[in-house]
Amino acid sequence: GFAKAYEVKRISPIETDEHHHLTWALKVVSKQNLQRSKARQKLTSEIKIHRSLTHENVVRFDRYFEDKENVYILLDICHN
Repeated sequence: GFAKAYEVKRISPIETDEHHHLTWALKVVSKQNLQRSKARQKLTSEIKIHRSLTHENVVRFDRYFEDKENVYILLDICHN
């Protein structure tokens, strides 16, 4: 409940990899919501657990990154 999700698209596809994803889900967590160490720890645990999972019924974790204002989690898009 402390993040927003967006559908994001690659502007220029990688020409050599026709199977590379062009669309993802991007979860954006404001660092203002991570002021308490418990909230930051919860997000760190979520990232650690999600990146370790590989199962057909679990959305695939791609990567995460951050800037001064937000933490971004890039996931496979899951329609429906």
